[in-house]
Amino acid sequence: MTDRLPETNEADLISRKLRAVRVIQDLYLSTESFWQLPDILQFILRSLDDAFSFKHSTILLVNEAGDTLHFQSAWGYPEGYYVNPVKIGHGFIGVSARSGEVLRIGNLRRDMLYMNAIRTESVPQPDPQAGMIRQETRLGRTLPDSLMVVPCIARTDVIGVIFVESQRAMAFDEIDQELLLMVASQTARLIEEVRLAEWQHRRKEGLLQAKAHLQQFHAFLDMIAVSTQSSVNYASAMHKQLQGFTHIRQDPVLSRTYFEEAAELFQTIGMMLEMARNRLSAALLTPPSKEAEELLVGCLAAFEACNAFEYAEVTRSLIMRLQNTQSDLLRLTKRERDIARLVAQGLTNAEIALQFHISVRTVTTHLDRIYSKLAVGSRTALVYAMTERSTS
Repeated sequence: MTDRLPETNEADLISRKLRAVRVIQDLYLSTESFWQLPDILQFILRSLDDAFSFKHSTILLVNEAGDTLHFQSAWGYPEGYYVNPVKIGHGFIGVSARSGEVLRIGNLRRDMLYMNAIRTESVPQPDPQAGMIRQETRLGRTLPDSLMVVPCIARTDVIGVIFVESQRAMAFDEIDQELLLMVASQTARLIEEVRLAEWQHRRKEGLLQAKAHLQQFHAFLDMIAVSTQSSVNYASAMHKQLQGFTHIRQDPVLSRTYFEEAAELFQTIGMMLEMARNRLSAALLTPPSKEAEELLVGCLAAFEACNAFEYAEVTRSLIMRLQNTQSDLLRLTKRERDIARLVAQGLTNAEIALQFHISVRTVTTHLDRIYSKLAVGSRTALVYAMTERSTS
């Protein structure tokens, strides 16, 4: 449903957007103090309370199989609060994660569907300390009146959700939605960077990359103080980027256009790392061609100039694979090619297992072999490889 917005003057709107930018700035500053994901997620939720008075919020992240959301961090709830795993596509949270779109509802107490979802998602949890069952409902046994679920999207994948609740009806408006989308987008990028740094055991390089990104935000905040146009361009760039992610499955050509427009806007305000990231997204949606290769070469140069070494390494691999993908795919067995094709179509491991009447573990084993044979390291890279084959 759509809430009616209160009248908001321009000064208040700019102030709220600046608070969102400062939340993102503080988020990257926090990486200088700690680099453990649980600490960072808790810092994000505390910052949402400080900046926007979102008193009750929770973060859930997608598991490795890509079919379930798991509780990671919460803010504003009683000790012991917990949310059971949520299947992708089930309930309000799971539907938002599946669609990649925001879900905002303003009066839940009159909605019996929400009460059914509560019974499914919040059931008694074992307390190993006391040896008994503890039952906690959201907001401490009182059902909320307002709910907003925002997906965290890294490149093309939903990696988790942030959801906020309030006991006040119609508590969240479209401006709150836009601001939380901005924070969620950057949160997803930071989570991806943290995971990459942990996986590669290169904490120093990860910190350098985060600091480089932070310098971009410092520069942007300085520009806001002297230029209203920069603020407008930043908001427009974020909007274009979000539109790119929204249309990536339904209309890849339109999605690519949005990413290219976002890259140009980021470039006008000097945010070169964001410019390069959006151009990389556009390149991944470009059929294999000389144009695609030129886009990737430009991205590589930009990432190296920003000291974004991990992104530069990924881009360099994409350039090399652009000419070798067809021969690599011929090394796959028929079953492996079939599974890779379904992954490219957006199916989860659980959905693939159901189609072939095999276990999820077997699907994961096949994917590990596919990744090894194609020299790819992620589901997104596999989708790109399959796209290259189908268009070549």
